[in-house]
Amino acid sequence: PLFKGPLLKKIKDCFVGGDKLPNDVKEKFEAGCRLFGNTMKMDQGYGSTEAGVIILNVQSNQKEGSIGIPLKGTEVQILDKDLKKVPVGENGILYIHSSSMMKSYYDISLNKDILVDIDGKMWLNSGDVCSMDETGHIYFKEREKRLIKISGINIFPNEIEELVNTLDEIKISCALQGEKNSKPVVNLYVELNEKFELNGELEKKIMNLISTHLLKYSLPSNIYRIEKMPINEIGKVDYKKIR
Repeated sequence: PLFKGPLLKKIKDCFVGGDKLPNDVKEKFEAGCRLFGNTMKMDQGYGSTEAGVIILNVQSNQKEGSIGIPLKGTEVQILDKDLKKVPVGENGILYIHSSSMMKSYYDISLNKDILVDIDGKMWLNSGDVCSMDETGHIYFKEREKRLIKISGINIFPNEIEELVNTLDEIKISCALQGEKNSKPVVNLYVELNEKFELNGELEKKIMNLISTHLLKYSLPSNIYRIEKMPINEIGKVDYKKIR
């Protein structure tokens, strides 16, 4: 309700880098600006505490779904667990070498596996699963620590959450790894909008939506209702408190 007023017309650029930018958030922000005569676009960016802002999806060289291309002074690689480059379009871990990246954590014991020497050059392990296309645009998939692996297949919780959050009944959702018969499964936690109940009909609707767009391994084995989803200090779901 406070996102309004003539000062919105003065915004020239807006980049989001704290998390993946959902299309509905982008559309609502841009629509709010247009009401006051501003046709600017909200764009995706990427950065971290350890490296600063290093990737931007700028208007002059933009691709939908991408977090962008590296800024000047930044090099990136998508590597596998053996620190070998993955083929174009395949998922791996994003490694960064930048003039803005840190030299070390204050507690140097934390540097292990984060700061990695590759051929005499220090690289930062971002901990993010990404891919790169033939033009050098980067695509964020998921934080590595949130991946769910079922039958050797990588399941990305944010893909499940983005789909489920489009339903009118759902205020916010969180997909986490659970266990059934000593095997990993997907557990889905949902906070509902007012006047809705988690019943068999809604569960079926959720399952049909996921099965239509994602692999069968993404289907949740359990769906749980949460009265109030825990949110951390930066506005993200605090999934550790759900566990």
